[in-house]
Amino acid sequence: MITGYATEMGRLVPVSEPLGEPERVVWYDLLAPTVREERAVAAATGIEIPSRAEMEEIEESSRFYTDGEAAFLTATLPGNRAARLRIDA
Repeated sequence: MITGYATEMGRLVPVSEPLGEPERVVWYDLLAPTVREERAVAAATGIEIPSRAEMEEIEESSRFYTDGEAAFLTATLPGNRAARLRIDA
C-alpha cells in the first residue's frame, strides 16, 4: 500500500493520488508494497527503492540514512493484520 503525504500549514496531510501528484509529496509511506508499487514510486520520484532483503540487512543504528537528496527511514513495527490502518487528516 502506498500513502503519500504533503505539508499544509506545517502538518503532514495525506495526498489522495500520491503517484499522480509527486511534486506535492514530501513523504511516501510504503506498507508491504508490491513490486509494482515499488517500481511506481521509483518512477515517480527517480529514487531507487531498497528491496526488503536490503532493508533487513540494515543495522539498527543505521536505519535512518540519506542518499543524495532523499532521506530514508527503515522501521520494524509491530502490527495487527486484523486491524485497519486509519489516517486522520
